[in-house]
Amino acid sequence: MLDQAINEHFLSTNLKGCWIQLENIDTQPSHGGGVLILVTGSFTMLDTAKHRFSQSFFLAPQETGGYFVLNDV
Repeated sequence: MLDQAINEHFLSTNLKGCWIQLENIDTQPSHGGGVLILVTGSFTMLDTAKHRFSQSFFLAPQETGGYFVLNDV
């Protein structure tokens, strides 16, 4: 479900000619009801080589419901 939301976000941006391939998404419950997320993949722009990336972030719960990004690396 999270990978679908990430995919929908990328598709809604104006990255014409950019090919994004998500290779792995891993989530773990964490401190205080938060969620630690790690995403790895690659992207290719028109006429460029493939660039690999990894990103991790911590989603902290909000008092009113939902989450916010507390840390992003």
